[in-house]
Amino acid sequence: MNYFRGAVILANLLDKGFSVWGFRFGLDPLLGLFPGFGDLISLFLSSYLVWVGIKMNIPAHELRRMMRNILFDYIIGFIPVLGDAADFIYKCNLVNLEILRKYEKGTIIDAEVIK
Repeated sequence: MNYFRGAVILANLLDKGFSVWGFRFGLDPLLGLFPGFGDLISLFLSSYLVWVGIKMNIPAHELRRMMRNILFDYIIGFIPVLGDAADFIYKCNLVNLEILRKYEKGTIIDAEVIK
């Protein structure tokens, strides 16, 4: 199985899976609307990208950077209103996906079809 492909799908779903009035957002901010439990699910799902990084043998400093991104997103989620707003703006999964892309050796093309 290609773990990187799963990471691409998950990061896009969590951070930019939907579009309303031209504003892109994903499941992460929607899960954040459920106090405590939603942020924990988001943390768990986001951790998959770190696991993929481990499987890809990326450097430890990059793994730490990815974990900091996820923890920042998780911790700020505890702040009422500000945490929910931050989830819509700060896209930690897409940031972590870019870190993974630097070390990906495959030929996955992630593009949007324009109609």
